[in-house]
Amino acid sequence: MVRELTKTEEIVMTTIWGMDGLVTLSAVMDILDVQYKEKGWKAQTISTYFRKLVEKDYLKMKRQGKVYSYTILISEKEYREYLVGDVLNRFFHGDKDAFIAAVKER
Repeated sequence: MVRELTKTEEIVMTTIWGMDGLVTLSAVMDILDVQYKEKGWKAQTISTYFRKLVEKDYLKMKRQGKVYSYTILISEKEYREYLVGDVLNRFFHGDKDAFIAAVKER
């Protein structure tokens, strides 16, 4: 089941969704340090967000020796569909035409 993410969890997951290959804390840190220099990411902070994403069933953790790797359980497409559905239901009471009209106005 898809659950809402905080803005920072979204940043971390967007980084993970954009990765090729093995997802590890250090690989994500490297990307975040380049893309979000001003935030000053710390390993412990990212580790906490990984834990939260595992708890929310977005990621599955696997230990490989001394390194933990992560598998994506909820795709970016699934999350995007959840967000659109949430906005559609909360703000447009399921009325797709009203939703589309609002999008076109933008």
